[in-house]
Amino acid sequence: MFNIMLLEDQPAFRDIVTEVLGMIETPIYIGAAGSLMEARQLIEERPWHGMISDLSLPDGQSLDLIAELREQGVLIPTILVSGMLSPEKENKARALGIDKILAKPFRPDEMLAYVHEIIADTHPSTGSKRVSTASNPKLTGDLLSGLFSMDRNLDFMRRLVRDIPSSGGVIDICADALTLAVDMLHADGGFMAFFDRSRNQLSLVTSQRKSNEPLAQECDLNCTPFSPLLKGHEHFLHIRGEAAKGTARGSVKELWPGLGFGPAIAIPLCLQQQSVGVLCLVSDQWQNKSITDQDRLTMQDILIPQLDTLLDNRAVHAALEESMKETLFALAHLLEARDKYTRDHSTRVSSLAVDFAEHMDLDATAIDSIRTGGLLHDIGKVAIADAILMKPGRLTTRELSMIKTHPNIGDTILRNMDSLVVEREIVRSHHEHWDGSGYPDGLKDEEIPLYARIVGVADAIDAMTSHRCYRGALSVAACREQLEEYSGTQFDPDIATVAIAAIDDGRIHTQAGSIAGMESISNSDHA
Repeated sequence: MFNIMLLEDQPAFRDIVTEVLGMIETPIYIGAAGSLMEARQLIEERPWHGMISDLSLPDGQSLDLIAELREQGVLIPTILVSGMLSPEKENKARALGIDKILAKPFRPDEMLAYVHEIIADTHPSTGSKRVSTASNPKLTGDLLSGLFSMDRNLDFMRRLVRDIPSSGGVIDICADALTLAVDMLHADGGFMAFFDRSRNQLSLVTSQRKSNEPLAQECDLNCTPFSPLLKGHEHFLHIRGEAAKGTARGSVKELWPGLGFGPAIAIPLCLQQQSVGVLCLVSDQWQNKSITDQDRLTMQDILIPQLDTLLDNRAVHAALEESMKETLFALAHLLEARDKYTRDHSTRVSSLAVDFAEHMDLDATAIDSIRTGGLLHDIGKVAIADAILMKPGRLTTRELSMIKTHPNIGDTILRNMDSLVVEREIVRSHHEHWDGSGYPDGLKDEEIPLYARIVGVADAIDAMTSHRCYRGALSVAACREQLEEYSGTQFDPDIATVAIAAIDDGRIHTQAGSIAGMESISNSDHA
């Protein structure tokens, strides 16, 4: 008995494959599974001599299961079936030893040939006779074609929901949508670009191509064939490129500088029913062949509307977050304005932290997060009473405990802002100490996020070198002494070294003249 597992979640398609396999003379037992979980259960029940598997299942992809089985030493000859197999997935399949790959739509005879090969390899003594499906109209007519179309659409919808990140940034959303479009239409590559109407320029958002040569980031719309799409005259372009014989050479325009003239297809990207860009797919298959109505409708009626929704949601989300961020900055400045001693404290801390980050050779993204985190580091003090914040004398134990809640409060304020995840760490951890004696979590050494350590040193320096209601500003020399004394206890030694170098270079200033011997910031109640 030849045991073959059929891993496919569509019952109608399973029935067709079962009928194909029923034409083989060799006795066959077919075990059907509609998910990876069901497949794992079947694997426990009996040995399998072969497997016919779709790529995409409701709970994952079959290649992951096959890789898992190989690690366990279980090798099952597999026929992989897929309507949307990207080059990346195909390479992964071949790396797993799968050399029998069928792209939907396929002819049932192709599947039979592969099954006969597996039987010959695993059961050489059976001598199974080759058969053909030509005499079976169910396996050659419109029904099978319709099933392929239905299955492909289902696979597309599954990937549309699973692979395009609704909470990601615009570039991530566009990159995943482009990958999906390339896979769906078996294109060689493509790109997405947004249109800047004020400059009549297209700006590249994402691209896929065989060459590693980078594409230009911008080009003039008039240098491309996409003007009819962006001006609303066309909703679909089939660009035959240089194949358009008899066309005046000057009227054939490059798809993008350095990308050539086609063949390609293109559709507009829309946001709130307004054309805002273009999706272009490139493939030699469209030299003399048109895209099918089914594929065209899938792109225009499913992919682009879904992309429109995601981009619209992302734009609204980004606008709300930007508005909220500006509100938080204003709130931070308002908080400091209540006290003449702390006015512009957060701005100075932010600038100083950025200075340290630049001298530590951190990248632009890190520096931007540190700048924002520095501006917001004390935002939690908005919940602390003025009577405590501006108390000129020593704080009571209870008052000090209330002051120490401001990192937690700040963390709570920023909790639901997806764009400020790193800044939240700064707000929460800028009062942690290198030796673990800080608050609120008692983190130590490199448990403390790097950006929080940088802002923490900048915060302490500004507190030392500015006047406060409870003491006068320290001199730069006294501040330097404090950094040296508390390096390795309160401060990260490496960052303290950077800060000391900034003092020696004259980049740090004080509101004091030359006041020495004041109480250190490390022991101050108001830190």
